[in-house]
Amino acid sequence: LGNIIAYGYAPTFVVAPLGATTVMFNSIFAVVILKERFRRQDAVCLLAIFVGILMIVYSNNGDTHNNMPLTVDETIATFFNTWQCITLVSVSLTAIACLQLYIHLRRTSITSMFPYLWTASLISMYTVLCSKAAVMWMRAPEAGHSTQLPYALLWIMLALVVVTAVWSMHYLQMALQ
Repeated sequence: LGNIIAYGYAPTFVVAPLGATTVMFNSIFAVVILKERFRRQDAVCLLAIFVGILMIVYSNNGDTHNNMPLTVDETIATFFNTWQCITLVSVSLTAIACLQLYIHLRRTSITSMFPYLWTASLISMYTVLCSKAAVMWMRAPEAGHSTQLPYALLWIMLALVVVTAVWSMHYLQMALQ
């Protein structure tokens, strides 16, 4: 939940990679609490994650300005009507549909977890996009704009956050079986 809210307050290129801190802390907790063995490759990976986080934090140069449109109307005018948006949605939905068809046709013979993980990551992309838009629109009054709560698109985005999160978790669970 905190990660979703963070998308409304910081640029996506900062928030998304900082999610790697969960991997770092889970690894540390696994060693401390679950008494798992700590190998040399674990130390190298944790160091790489830590260095990556430092690079992200210090590359921002203190610029916390978020260039997202703050209102539903601005978003529709500047993003939804562009060829980039239409291409992104078309290609990703086609990929999800192809993966769904592949999984359905080969339900009993899939031995790899990758089709499930690819599907989950494509669906998760929509979770991030919808949460970014919804949180930005809910923050519009902070920037002097009128409240965006009456717009149906805000509520559709919030519903899509929940639906895509549950949907991607379903495919993550299938990958782990």
